[in-house]
Amino acid sequence: MFFAPWVLKRYIGLMLSGWRLHAPRSGEDLLQLGGDFVLDAQRRLLFAYRSADPSDRPTVRQLLDALTRRPPVFLDAN
Repeated sequence: MFFAPWVLKRYIGLMLSGWRLHAPRSGEDLLQLGGDFVLDAQRRLLFAYRSADPSDRPTVRQLLDALTRRPPVFLDAN
């Protein structure tokens, strides 16, 4: 689902208070999703979490565990 009900509710509330949606900038990818990554001091990837939606984030515990765990962990939110 592109917009969860709580996201739509938030946008509607912002628009009713005077906020205006702007057009995307040239080259901006509106469907891009984020992720969280942990690297060690040698810039090796220790943890990768690929978000399933804009609000999907790993827990703080998952991130902290990644600092001490070997081998690397790669999680897809799906």
